[in-house]
Order: sequence, then structure tokens, then C-alpha cells
Amino acid sequence: MDGFIIYTASGHMAVHLVRPDREPFLEERPTAEEATAAIRTYISYFGPYTIHADDGYVVHHRSGCWYPSCMDTDAQRFYEFGHGTLTLQPPAREVDGQMVQDSLVWRRMGE
Repeated sequence: MDGFIIYTASGHMAVHLVRPDREPFLEERPTAEEATAAIRTYISYFGPYTIHADDGYVVHHRSGCWYPSCMDTDAQRFYEFGHGTLTLQPPAREVDGQMVQDSLVWRRMGE
């Protein structure tokens, strides 16, 4: 995935994620299949955030989201700083009876 995540000093954040292999629409208006593929390859949300430094996580309070069901919900992300990087991990989740841990590594722009 390619993307940007932005945190402001005023306590707001925004994230955009996109798969780099997205296909352009063949016509100006997409077909149903093209529109579905576009939705499945893009994620975006924004809102205020709260840092819980003692516990090592941040909460993204999603006031706007590409996916209507995630609007006005919170997203907990454990964080770790590296050399010019920020790794974010949601809580582990169970998939097909096994625990799965996702993570995204963000690189500081200009580094």
C-alpha cells in the first residue's frame, strides 16, 4: 500500500491508503466492477486523535471515513518510533481461528 498519514499539532489526523496497482477506468463513468475494485483498493479517514503515551497507543476518532460504517468510531493503534519511521498496529484480531497482527510502517517524508 502507498499512502500518507498526517498528524497536526492541533490534534487532528488524516490517512489515505491506496494499492499501487489500481487500474484506471476504461470510460469516464466506471462500470459496477470497476467501481467495486476502486473501493476495495482505497482507504481514507480523518478526525481528532488522542495519544495514550503511558500505554503506547493512539486513538483515531474517525469523524469522516470512506466507508460509512466506520464514521464516528474509534480506531486504536499501538505505535513505535524508529529511525524516521512510525509503525502503527491495530489490536490483534482472530481470523479463521488464528490471531493475526497487522502493521503499517510509515516513513517520514524527506527521509
